[in-house]
Amino acid sequence: MKILHLSYSDYKGGASRAVKRIHNCLLNSGVDSYLKVNSSNLSNDNRNIIGPKNIFGKYKNLLKAAIGSRLGLLFRNDNFTIHSLSILPSNYSNFINSSDYDLINLHWVCGEMMSINDIGRIKKPIVWTLHDMWPFCGAEHFTFDDRWKTGYYSDDNISRKKIFFDLNKFVWEQKVKFWKKSMFIVGVSNWISRCAKESMLMRNFPVTTISNTLDTNFWKPDDQNASRKYFNLPERVKIFGYGSLGYRNSSLKGKDLFLSSLKKIKFDKDKFAIFIIGDGNDFVEELRGIKIFKIPRIDDDNKMKKFYNALDFLVVPSRLESFGQTASEAISCGKPVVCFDTTGLKDIISNKSNGLIIDSFNIDKLAEGIDFFLELSAINSKKFSGNSRRIAVEKFSYKVISKKYIQLYSEIINSKYKSR
Repeated sequence: MKILHLSYSDYKGGASRAVKRIHNCLLNSGVDSYLKVNSSNLSNDNRNIIGPKNIFGKYKNLLKAAIGSRLGLLFRNDNFTIHSLSILPSNYSNFINSSDYDLINLHWVCGEMMSINDIGRIKKPIVWTLHDMWPFCGAEHFTFDDRWKTGYYSDDNISRKKIFFDLNKFVWEQKVKFWKKSMFIVGVSNWISRCAKESMLMRNFPVTTISNTLDTNFWKPDDQNASRKYFNLPERVKIFGYGSLGYRNSSLKGKDLFLSSLKKIKFDKDKFAIFIIGDGNDFVEELRGIKIFKIPRIDDDNKMKKFYNALDFLVVPSRLESFGQTASEAISCGKPVVCFDTTGLKDIISNKSNGLIIDSFNIDKLAEGIDFFLELSAINSKKFSGNSRRIAVEKFSYKVISKKYIQLYSEIINSKYKSR
């Protein structure tokens, strides 16, 4: 079988990293897999990756993305997550329909990579792997509204202020108009698969769940002291980690919940530290007496692996995650995770096995969970670490996930697909 994956990028952002891992796991299993992107980092690992043909193509893609981004900023409501219109002309469907690919796997195709109309013109079988909520929503990529369930026909179910006009309704109506052909939907978690099944737009499409994958031979436990020396961290204290996006996504990643819980920790402040990764985390300046170490966003996997291995455990206080790659990477490195009982994280963390699942969104319980791991004995810490590593290999390794995709592709190509 010959498969074409489409994604805006092969390196920038969580979805792009997830796509490349799916592509690589299929290559490792002998699938003739290709990944076409609008933006590539031209690394040594770009096997069968098709980027812009020339400088003109590269800058045309950047210009389109910039225009789309500005339009989204101009008309979006007070939901500060990214909004994508996907209305500028694109001609990927012509390339696809005249190609010899057996199946097209869409991923994150926003950034004005593909127009909504162009997606509707694809004649080959389509699998769409959902890395966020955009495919069944309006312009928003994540939302706490439920308009995607009942339709964007009226203003009755809007919980957020409109600016100028209802952008989300406009984009949703474009999807309804042009997406007449059935697509095969893959949710990266049970939560987002359930959302797709409940959505007005995709409820009649076949849906299955296949988790994101990662190379567990790379993401593995390593020497903690060496990793701490790399970042100039203290060696004789417990250290837990946290990572997030910029300030405007604070509600999504639970920065406010994290900060509030830190103020309730009972463990001796002299015996632990927090290692924070990501831009826009100045909120930690509100803490007093706690040792804080911060570094900017990291896009290099080798440094990210050192980040996890420097920790004793990771805290992921997100309100919403389509999957939660930081959590899966952490457990693959043998680091347990504290998270809330919500969305995609529930597919990664097993309570009291490879981490703790806390009542959503209870800051007192979150503080207790952090204290639990800070007080944990070396013997019990080793048990959590071993469970974390085992679960990661059993659920997310290349071998496991490639088998599921190959089965799905084969059933679709041979017209024997059954929704699972």
